[in-house]
Amino acid sequence: MTAIDRYREAFRPSLFATEPHVVLNVTAIAADTESQALHLAQSEAWAHVNSKIAGAFLPLESPVVIADKVMSDRQRERLQSIAANTIAGTSQSVFEQISDLRHQTDADEVMLSGCVFDHEAALHSDILLAEQFGLIPSTTPSF
Repeated sequence: MTAIDRYREAFRPSLFATEPHVVLNVTAIAADTESQALHLAQSEAWAHVNSKIAGAFLPLESPVVIADKVMSDRQRERLQSIAANTIAGTSQSVFEQISDLRHQTDADEVMLSGCVFDHEAALHSDILLAEQFGLIPSTTPSF
């Protein structure tokens, strides 16, 4: 919030923008259950941690492989910190958390990203979120 507040306070109109425009970039992963989403979030979190070791952002690894890695306390702490900053859960819980964040920040726009090792799980996450945000019709049957 501090950075957003400073940006808005310091904003000066220009030829390109007459008012401040806040865009939130949110890492979000949805799955059928919260535990599945949290599991999937490990791939991108580890890629960030590993980039400090390797000096590059390497291809994502499976959460199963990551769980078996020998890590230093610092690496494990960083992994948990990054994963904790990912909004992961069911599509409903992700929607609610992002809606709350947008309300708290009064953001003009929200951009979602989220990298998942499993391509089918990544597509499923995107579809769940697109349905939840009303960007595509729901494929879930209603009774």
